[in-house]
Amino acid sequence: MQIKNYQLLGLMSGSSMDGLDVALLRFSYGFRQMEDGTEEAEVFDWKLLEAKTLPFSQAWIERLESLSHAPMAEVLRAHTAFGRYLGELLKPLLEDMSLLPEAVALHGHTLLHEPAHGFSFQLGDGHALADSLQLPVIADFRTADIALGGEGAPMSPLADKLLFRGFDAWLNIGGIANLTTCRDGHWSACDIGPANQIFNALAAEKGLDFDRNGALGKGGRLLEELLQEALNEEYYRRPAPKSLSNQWVQEQALPRFLKASAPVEDRLHTAYHFLARLLAGQLQQTFELSDGKARKLFLSGGGAHNAFLRDCLQEAIAPLNFSLHLPEADIIDFKEAILMALAGMLRLEGVPNFLPETTGARAAAVGGVVFQPASVVVEEALNPGRL
Repeated sequence: MQIKNYQLLGLMSGSSMDGLDVALLRFSYGFRQMEDGTEEAEVFDWKLLEAKTLPFSQAWIERLESLSHAPMAEVLRAHTAFGRYLGELLKPLLEDMSLLPEAVALHGHTLLHEPAHGFSFQLGDGHALADSLQLPVIADFRTADIALGGEGAPMSPLADKLLFRGFDAWLNIGGIANLTTCRDGHWSACDIGPANQIFNALAAEKGLDFDRNGALGKGGRLLEELLQEALNEEYYRRPAPKSLSNQWVQEQALPRFLKASAPVEDRLHTAYHFLARLLAGQLQQTFELSDGKARKLFLSGGGAHNAFLRDCLQEAIAPLNFSLHLPEADIIDFKEAILMALAGMLRLEGVPNFLPETTGARAAAVGGVVFQPASVVVEEALNPGRL
């Protein structure tokens, strides 16, 4: 069995727009011989070497906020400029790293995600970033899965299956919460609903960036009418696989909580219970709960730090025999950047980095386009076969 070692840098920019999550990973990777004679890709060992969030400038935060409805020319200018900007953010960090990555896996900043119309667009030009860093960059991951009829999301089941074993379900709470489940070897995943986008927008009414530990929402009361209205969206009744866009959250889900005539504490309290109800409902669709089996749910993402939200989630899933598992802080905060490094490594191997059973694609996609620095492209053109 041949085992290869890789060092990759994973980059993730979420809907919170607070900055770029950066994770340097080392992987030991190979193929395991299965009983039926086939081979299955496996990560035999991995280590998070370094992790850091690089804050965006206020100018770029405002620019990102304005782009979802900007003219095409402005979006294209920003696409290239954002790639260069990420390079400038990363250069000082790379200079301080003890190990240089072999490649950079860039998710990019999602502006549009519309798999029903055949596309998903993440801001951040791979060519510009590769040329800035003089490193290969893998980007544009989701479109390969969408071309095969999938949702292009969630990508997280890849890491759940290969890196975070030993659980029955995995919930990542970012701007949108996504859930992975595995029952009797069958994998399923979906975006279950909006999360931090709503929580942070409500906290902002009190001049806060976020509701630390859920203290604001804990002091509120449940608005049953608002909860039922929020749960009444058709999306939540659809079976997996399914995915949400930031635009849908901003236009369909968020206004209901912003416009409700009630104190912000009550609306936040209700929003936390809203996510808990969505989680419990999705788990009920997947698991046979009458067997009494104790099950474990792995929790990650920024929302995992919210103590009151965790209490709401645990209360909702306790009747389903589920208990929450909270990993170490770096895993909570950088799971998605870790995922991108993993997806990039598999792309370099030419191995599928999407699970079609979780996205709805008709085949397993090898997502991501490899962008080489311009100097490498020129050298290869002048001296073919030398690189």
